Amino acid sequence: MRQFLLTLILTGLILTAFPQDIYSPSDSLLAKHNTGESTTPVSHPQNNYSVGVFGSSKLPIGYQLFFNLENIGKRRSNMGILINNQFSTHSNYDLSATIIKRSLIIHNSRLTDVTSINIRTRKLHFFDKERVSENYSIGYSLVYNGKLNFGAGIDCDRGIEEYNGILLTAGRFFPALKINVSGQMSFFEDITNWRGGISKTFTLNPNSTAIYGVEFFYEEYRSYNDISVGMVFYL
Repeated sequence: MRQFLLTLILTGLILTAFPQDIYSPSDSLLAKHNTGESTTPVSHPQNNYSVGVFGSSKLPIGYQLFFNLENIGKRRSNMGILINNQFSTHSNYDLSATIIKRSLIIHNSRLTDVTSINIRTRKLHFFDKERVSENYSIGYSLVYNGKLNFGAGIDCDRGIEEYNGILLTAGRFFPALKINVSGQMSFFEDITNWRGGISKTFTLNPNSTAIYGVEFFYEEYRSYNDISVGMVFYL
C-alpha cells in the first residue's frame, strides 16, 4: 500500500510539470540529489556550500556537507559533491557520498540534465538482526524549468545477498513556497526500497545570502524503517 501511495505521488509530481508560475533560478536553492536522497540539485548562484545537522529515530546523530564545484581551475565543471553521515552510539551508521554533474548533455533555458553517482554503506543492527550493506547507484535526471525533475538509473545492493535493480526518482520544487518534495524507489527482484521527503528553505534577512532549510524524510529499506529530520545552512 505504501509503495502504491509513493508511486501515486511521483505520478502527481510529473503531471504538475507545467505550472503557471515562472521564476528565476536565483529563487531556488540546492535541493540535494542522492540516489539515496532523491532530489535534484538546482543551485543558487551565491550559495556554493552547505552544512547540515540531522537526526533520525534510529540514527540520532548526523551531518551533511555539500561542495559546489562549478569551476575547477579555469574550466567550468558544473559539478558538486554531497556527503551524508548518520550514526548512533551502538556502532550503527549510514554513510554516503554523491558526485553530481549538471548539464552533461542538455542545457537550455527550460531543460537541463543531472547525472549522479552514489556510494552508500550501512551497518544497521536492529531487532536482533545485523545488516551490513553497500549500495552503488548511477542516475540520470531531467530538470524542467528548474522546478520538476524525474529520472531513472541502476541501483546495485551488495551485502549477504547481491541485487541489481532499477532506480526511479522524481522531485517538485514550489518556488512561491520554497518547498521541495521528492521521492525515489529502487526495484529489485523481490524487494522495493523507497524514500520520500519534503524540505523548506527560508531567509532571516532578505539582504543576506545566508539561507536556511529544514528537511523531513521517511525511508523503508528492507525491514528497516526510519524517520529523519534536519537543518541545513547554505553558505
